[in-house]
Amino acid sequence: MAVAEAAVTPLSLTSLHVVHQHRLGSCRGQLVVSRDGVAYIPEGEAESKDGFRLKYTQFLDELSGGRLRITSCGRAYRFRPAVTSGNDRDQLERLTAAIARFR
Repeated sequence: MAVAEAAVTPLSLTSLHVVHQHRLGSCRGQLVVSRDGVAYIPEGEAESKDGFRLKYTQFLDELSGGRLRITSCGRAYRFRPAVTSGNDRDQLERLTAAIARFR
């Protein structure tokens, strides 16, 4: 990887396929934790308005049960793992641990 390319491409530490829970309904995508912050990349074009990229100074995160809540500027994003298993909390704990390391 070239140096210029590395400066543009965030170093992805952890990512998880998630369900972004709306007040009514939901959509799916990838939640990515990198040295630059946290990003949600929705799967479909219709959900592209749900995508975001936040620096660590722009949000708070809270893990509760098998759900992750990211709050920024009065907006709350709620996520759960897309593939449910007995270790949903473990999957989300890896994400929050990565967030804590980069803060």
